[in-house]
Amino acid sequence: MYEKARRNVAITFCIVAFFYVFCWMPQQTVLFMSHFVYNVDWNRFSWHFVSQMIFLNCTINPFIYLTKSTHFQNALREFQYCLQMRNRLGLLHINMN
Repeated sequence: MYEKARRNVAITFCIVAFFYVFCWMPQQTVLFMSHFVYNVDWNRFSWHFVSQMIFLNCTINPFIYLTKSTHFQNALREFQYCLQMRNRLGLLHINMN
């Protein structure tokens, strides 16, 4: 049982680490190039792309944990149940206008 849990943790860590490197590498490359190559003209698109990749890393982690962790899935179900109960009791009023 512990072996399966350790394996799942290791796989989750590898996935999170892969996406961290994948999403932050453009920003690190831009900084490295701008530090050592002085005549680099980075246009607005490249900075927007780099920023979006960083934001992607921040938003993708919960989805990785959601797919890999049963504890995270159970907590999400409990949270959804609480929201449904609050909505049924009229305690949660969300205006969608």
